[in-house]
Amino acid sequence: MNDHTASADEAQFGRGAAPLIDVAGLSLSYGPVHALDGLDLTLQPGQIVGLLGENGCGKTTLLKILAGVLAGFEGQVSIAGHQPGPESKARVSFLPDTSFLPDSARVTYCLDLYDDFFADFQRDKARDLIGFFGLPETLRLKQMSKGMREKVQIALAMSRDASVFLLDEPISGVDPAARQVILDGLL
Repeated sequence: MNDHTASADEAQFGRGAAPLIDVAGLSLSYGPVHALDGLDLTLQPGQIVGLLGENGCGKTTLLKILAGVLAGFEGQVSIAGHQPGPESKARVSFLPDTSFLPDSARVTYCLDLYDDFFADFQRDKARDLIGFFGLPETLRLKQMSKGMREKVQIALAMSRDASVFLLDEPISGVDPAARQVILDGLL
């Protein structure tokens, strides 16, 4: 690789710049159970990272801390140069492992909800992803399979103009064919 290519890559992915996610000595316990015990993690922009581990090893706890929805931890956490709080939440799109959308809602209502709640929501991008997933916007969530609901939630989460996208088990319990479509939509 020549120097020009390396410089272009650095500009595109932010290498050499401050980390997008920087975690040092992160610990959190639930009573006697250590969910996180001295975790160190540094991630630069432009990466796709998967967290693998057995149930109860702290994956969801880490994502919730990075998303700014879980406090009471020890250690240092920085997202785009900000500690978890209002500034970091504005840069993070978080898809929790359980749905928070009402079962009776139509896809159009979910689009309206995100449009009202997130200033950086890109409605056209969400509609394009929902179309890519082959979902009608008039369908109610309770009429959808688990895979279809997951696709709606992913389309909403991925349509924010965020620096960090945190997806907690986005393909858990979804059939293999739907998994591939979801992964293709994410990429």
